[in-house]
Amino acid sequence: MSLPVSPAESGSFFDQPVELTQSRLVMLAALLAASLIGFGIILWIAANWSDFDRLARIAIVGGAFGLSALLAMVPLLRIPAALVAFSAIGGLFALIGQTYQSGADPWQLFALWAALGLPLALAARHDAVWVLWAVVALVGIGVWMGVRGGSPIIPGHTTSLIGWGLSAAVALGLYVLHLRTGESRWAFRLAALLSILIITGTGLGSIFTKDKSLSFLALAVLALIAAGIYRAQIGAIGLMAGAVFGIDVLLIGLIANSVIGKASDIGGFLVLGILSAAIVGGSATLLLRLAPKRPEGHVDDRRTWPITIVSGIGALIATVPILFFVGLMFKDLFKSAPSMMGLGALILVGALVIVRTAASLSFRQQLGFIILVVGFAMFLVGAGMEFKIRTTSLLAAGVSLAAAWFVGVGWIRALLGATTANALALFSFEFASIALGFSRSAQYSWLVVAIVAALLLLLSNERLRDRASGFLPPFVSGFAASALGLMVLLSGRTFLLAGLVGGPGFATAGAAGWGPTRILGIVSAAAAIALLALRGGPPFRTPIALAVSAVALVMSALTTPLGPTLLILAAALLAHRLAVAGLAACAAIWIIGSFYYWLGWTLTEKAYLAIGMGLALGLITLLTRNRSAGSDRNTLTPMPALAATLLIGLTAAATGALAGKTVMDKENIIRNGRRIFVALAPVDPRSLMQGDYMALRFAIPAQKTADSTHAIGKLDERNVATIARLQSGDTNLAGDEIALALKHKNHRTILGTDAWFFKEGTAKTYEKARFGEFRVGPGGEMILTGMADEKLDLLR
Repeated sequence: MSLPVSPAESGSFFDQPVELTQSRLVMLAALLAASLIGFGIILWIAANWSDFDRLARIAIVGGAFGLSALLAMVPLLRIPAALVAFSAIGGLFALIGQTYQSGADPWQLFALWAALGLPLALAARHDAVWVLWAVVALVGIGVWMGVRGGSPIIPGHTTSLIGWGLSAAVALGLYVLHLRTGESRWAFRLAALLSILIITGTGLGSIFTKDKSLSFLALAVLALIAAGIYRAQIGAIGLMAGAVFGIDVLLIGLIANSVIGKASDIGGFLVLGILSAAIVGGSATLLLRLAPKRPEGHVDDRRTWPITIVSGIGALIATVPILFFVGLMFKDLFKSAPSMMGLGALILVGALVIVRTAASLSFRQQLGFIILVVGFAMFLVGAGMEFKIRTTSLLAAGVSLAAAWFVGVGWIRALLGATTANALALFSFEFASIALGFSRSAQYSWLVVAIVAALLLLLSNERLRDRASGFLPPFVSGFAASALGLMVLLSGRTFLLAGLVGGPGFATAGAAGWGPTRILGIVSAAAAIALLALRGGPPFRTPIALAVSAVALVMSALTTPLGPTLLILAAALLAHRLAVAGLAACAAIWIIGSFYYWLGWTLTEKAYLAIGMGLALGLITLLTRNRSAGSDRNTLTPMPALAATLLIGLTAAATGALAGKTVMDKENIIRNGRRIFVALAPVDPRSLMQGDYMALRFAIPAQKTADSTHAIGKLDERNVATIARLQSGDTNLAGDEIALALKHKNHRTILGTDAWFFKEGTAKTYEKARFGEFRVGPGGEMILTGMADEKLDLLR
């Protein structure tokens, strides 16, 4: 989507269309169709897992990969089909790993996935595929560092340097590709940011060890990265701000480790807070001097939002030690609510004056913000002691709104906007649940907060920004971002990322029936569609747009928080708040992924719906494709057909050959390998995740295992192996002994595997498991083929 014309330059706000070229709309619809079909296939396989034998499962996923690779050879379908094919590579080898449960390291899957998918990404020549490839490659590097390092937190010098070098090589390769072909712009930026995150994380972990040399090395590397970005002007100010933020975090961590000797060190917390504010303020000042300038010499505010974001986050980090200092210094005041509220209010007012009169992102402004947070926190603590939650949350919203109006600083207004939204959500939640007695108060109240955020976005246009001295746009952006966070919380866990959100979510847990919340979600989605159709310009009135709208309406009926999220997305686009629109799009993807865990339908029904919508949308995309529109100026020149076909064929051949050989080798072990049983050791706690995974541990001697390659098992008359010793190599065996290969995984020594995967809903069957059934092949390779009870009867 291209940037819209500013209404300050021409006409009124509602006369300005959101520009969306026909070719980009076609591409977005095609990618959505491909994603729905792929998602539906995954749902269908998960639903019918137990109905197929292991070879049939692999054949289905392999067939999906082969078909998508074949379709990717057609220029018209190349990009969406390549995206599906790339995803299918990971799904295929993950399925092989789960089917033949031999305890392989996850990083091996990611490394193989990235290597096999590289020719496919080169053929697709589109950021949609390159972004996914970059994520896979960088996640693989990060997981490898954690597995190969000396501890789960600090990988060690050699491992860290190799990991840093590999992540930098990925980012640099994507940058060179971007320079040569114009593609992979966003993939390069994402890879660079992930590389900075990896370097910062390992350096931060080293701070709190005896040897801090890795932390200082990370500082030097980040400084070189920042200098290189500035010199080459790659990724503009955003990547430089990320590197400088990493430096700030490491410096603050080193100072914290030096000045704070114990939890009651009042002076240490004060020194750390002041120095942290100075570091963050100095970094922001430096970045502003290096930021792009307008022709008249002023800083281009439209391109310095990364500085604002990292400065705000840095200021929040610097606030933590000051809060500890105030808590220790004035702990006696916590006994008196009026004293806390009065002192907090005085501090808050003084902080607002300091911030309002300070230079932008200066040390004084950072320090003033820290004082503001301290005063606000003291006021709220006192209010919480004196009043009920409803009154306290309403006071918090009022104070945040008043402070945002007075402060005159955009990034602080955004943070206060987020605070206001959260306070109003808490107030409405308490009011709906207690005063009105609503059974699903979180759904009602938080959906309303999101709708309010969308309405505020529609008001925060350029003309109103001039009238309100810039108050509304940043405040509403923060308010909307917080509302989107509430929608994600309502939706609960999402597909493949269930561990990030522990519960099923407020909205997905009981979304059966057609209650007010579901109707509110549908109405919100319909309002979003109407807004874009009426005010967004001709592209939003095309058959493709109508087809996408139909998908949005259906999904909004099944995932309640999606409707208000789409309304925020539409309002953000119309209000020219593209950053908020990006957040809303990410939230919408998360919410759609939560459909996997929705209990209203079976997995099979969900699969048919997703595949059906994807096929219909894909067909409409093909039928309405505007061939005469040509490519817009931002569209990349496609790769020659022959070269693309050869690259896609290379990926297909390599993937098929490797997957086929792996399956044949494993099947040979299952058919011809020796059948043994190994007793389970206690696992505390037994891990049941998503209903289809059980953590395992098998009994091995408690001795040094770092140099051991094999466990030697002594077999009894039932073929139960009792591990007698560990050794390097598989020789010197007695007649009743067998050598079993060991694996060193996640800083632990694993016998066979550490997990058993099974169909969702069958966890109770395996509660009686006492032994693992293995087939042992040449060299001691073990494949877990089943779980058995204490009588060695297999559990099915």
